[in-house]
Amino acid sequence: MAQQLRDAISSRLKALKFTLAHVAAGIGRDESTLRAWLRGANRVAFEDVLALDSYFADLGHDGLLEELRPHPPRSHWRAEEEPLASIDRLDADGTQTDCIKLQRLGDDHNTPHSPLSKLAALGLLEKSILYFRLDAGIYAVHLGSHCPPPFSQFSVGQDVRRHTDPGLGNTLHRQLLAQTVSNERRPRLLRLISPHGSCLLFSLPLSESFVVSLPLSSGAA
Repeated sequence: MAQQLRDAISSRLKALKFTLAHVAAGIGRDESTLRAWLRGANRVAFEDVLALDSYFADLGHDGLLEELRPHPPRSHWRAEEEPLASIDRLDADGTQTDCIKLQRLGDDHNTPHSPLSKLAALGLLEKSILYFRLDAGIYAVHLGSHCPPPFSQFSVGQDVRRHTDPGLGNTLHRQLLAQTVSNERRPRLLRLISPHGSCLLFSLPLSESFVVSLPLSSGAA
């Protein structure tokens, strides 16, 4: 694995004109630790591999995790942002109303209630997933009982990158993590697409720590 990791990182450093010091700072590790990984002197934890994958993906060089796997994941997901106006076409089941409710929740910074209490008051608790950012991870802290697959395959307390489909987990993780950054803190309608199907997600950051998502439809095969 050391050789695969060395090749994967070296190609990205060359393309970005970065040094190992940049990478070490980006994932919160010492440069000496990275050099030990590349020499094969120290074992690389899976969490560190995920951190490297996310770091390079945020810079436009994704796929590191797949390069290190002996077999590729069963599906390759990508995310496409759709215009919020697309919600109008999905209103047969009250989707537009739910999204408007959720958007108002994001605008409400005055009440002291917890995000879960607010979701319950709007009648959205069982339809939504609440995520919490902790360092470089995004964790599901609430999973509504009415959430469809593949979202229903998350577990409370689980980093989304550990979804049973790693392609979906890593793609969704990158999107949600970006929404906790101040200049990206806005509602987004995301279509998550793989060769096996797609799913639509309305996602809204409530703060730099919390993101709530409302699965709207699934076309998974």
